[in-house]
Order: sequence, then C-alpha cells, then structure tokens
Amino acid sequence: MAFGTGNEAGHLNPATFSHARGEILARFRHNSIACSFTCQRSEEEIRTHLTGNTGNITTDVGPPGLPILTDTFVRLTKSPVVSIAKLRGCVRGVSSEFVLACDMRFASRENTRLGQPEVGVGVHPGGGGTERLPHLVGRGRALEIVLGANDFDGDTAERYGYVNRALPDAELDGFVDALARRIASFDRRAIAGAKSLINQVSLPSADRLLDALNSFQTALTWPEAQQRIQALLKRGLQRESEFEKAWPAVLGTLLDET
Repeated sequence: MAFGTGNEAGHLNPATFSHARGEILARFRHNSIACSFTCQRSEEEIRTHLTGNTGNITTDVGPPGLPILTDTFVRLTKSPVVSIAKLRGCVRGVSSEFVLACDMRFASRENTRLGQPEVGVGVHPGGGGTERLPHLVGRGRALEIVLGANDFDGDTAERYGYVNRALPDAELDGFVDALARRIASFDRRAIAGAKSLINQVSLPSADRLLDALNSFQTALTWPEAQQRIQALLKRGLQRESEFEKAWPAVLGTLLDET
C-alpha cells in the first residue's frame, strides 16, 4: 500500500502477523502512523483486501477502475477487516487522509501533529479529506481544518472528532493493542455486518472521492500552487528535519518571506 505527499512517497509494509486465540492482528507502519488490522481473517485475506497495488498512486488505475490512491482508501473502508490507526508524530496531507480512511484513530496526546495543509500550499485535499472530515467533525470544523491549513494537537483533534481519543503517549500502545485484540475475539460475521451497516450511512461515494482527486490533479498545475510549492521546497521542505516538524506554521506568510 503506497502513499505520499507532493514529491514524497512512502510505503506501508506488512511488519508482523501475530496469532492469539484464533484471531489475526496485522500491523503496518510508516513514519508517524501504525495501523492494526484486526478480525478473524487469514493473513492472505488481509493482504488481498488491503495490499497489492503498485505504481503512481494518483494516476495509475487499480482493478475497479479507480486510481490506486482512491481504490486503496475505498477498499480499506469497505473491507470487513477493522483498521485502527495509531498516531505518534506528524500526520499531514495524504497521510491524514489515509488515517481518515481507517475505521478508528487514536493519537499520542503529547506527540501528535495532525492536519490538512494543502490550501496553504495553493491546492486542496485530494485523497478524501474534504469528503470524510465533515462527517466526523461537522462542516464548520472541517472548514477550519482545511482552510486554516495548520496543525492540530492530539487534544484538539480529540475534541473535534478528528481522532477517537488522544491518550498519554505511554498508554497509547497498550490501549490500541487491547482494543484490537478485544474486537478480534468477537465473531467475524458480526463485526463485518456491523461495519457494513455503519458504512452505509457514513461513507462518501467513490465518485465523490474521484472528483476530488481529479480536481487536486488540476490544482497542481495552477501557477500560484507551483509558486507556493517552490517556496516551500526552497525553505527546506523534504530536506530539513526541523522545518518538516512545523512547516504549516509559515504558510500564512510564505510568499512574504521569498
């Protein structure tokens, strides 16, 4: 499963599959995100549902005819496997959209920066942020998150509904592991049935997600977007670790400083 922001690309690689009392707990990791996929499923079933696509994630097409990015997120939300994202660090842009496609999100209270900064870079979210956030946080807060283009700490993200809970960093791993194992102990048909019913009243359509991605691709060609992207790269985006930690803070004055 591949994802990236701008010129940056990353991969979520299967790390471990552990078996206890008949359940499967699959963990995937990338930078600030760790995900648990849990249900009574075989390792091969989990891999089939959630992995297998390679190539350019925004232009190459997956088996259903959707771009790989959209296809991956749609399959993740509709899979009978339950996905739980654990956040510790900076989770922005399409990384934020990845965790929004997960079923649940739990964040480190002290060490989470979460956001959709695309508007401040001259574009807009294209991987589902504008489609999923209003269902979770409401229209006004979704507009604040997207148009404000800044970071949100764990406590604020919890209060808004961006994440399920923010927990002390020392308690995060144990809480998520216990919840995943509890869910995995239940009957697979009951889990899949309940998730399917919730999906029917809470998910954006694939067509809406595709429209957003196509619009994002167009926005990347806008001259003002190119100007802002180049200014960020010049300042140190994707090169300087200290700048990477807090770059959304400079977006409001980005062009004043170039």
